[in-house]
Amino acid sequence: MGTSNSPCDSQQVKINDSHKRKDRLHQLQHRGQPFDVTLVVNDGKQFRAHRNVLSNASSFFEKMLESDWKESREGVIRLESLTGEIIKDILEFIYSDSVPLHSMERAEDLTAAADYLFLPNLKVIAGRFIEQSL
Repeated sequence: MGTSNSPCDSQQVKINDSHKRKDRLHQLQHRGQPFDVTLVVNDGKQFRAHRNVLSNASSFFEKMLESDWKESREGVIRLESLTGEIIKDILEFIYSDSVPLHSMERAEDLTAAADYLFLPNLKVIAGRFIEQSL
């Protein structure tokens, strides 16, 4: 079975070990840190996360969650401009430093979302995928 070097092929861009996300979630939950933030996207789907992980990953989340804003008090962040698929990829990146890139469209959507959420490393990775695909 041959391998393809085409940058447009489905690929998993990784920075660290693929088990890091599960390990990190496991560590957080066993240190008494249950999910304490809910992200709500444009179709109403909800995604649970950890306030400290989001704040450490992004100044967008840090400012929102470390202030006296409504989102910090209620633990709910509405991200009406993002889809469920994009937020799943963003959370995977935040927790594991890896992100699945399957298409130019997905990479472009992730670039825009990374710019919005102040995730410069994700923006660089998605941008590289776009460059390699051209």
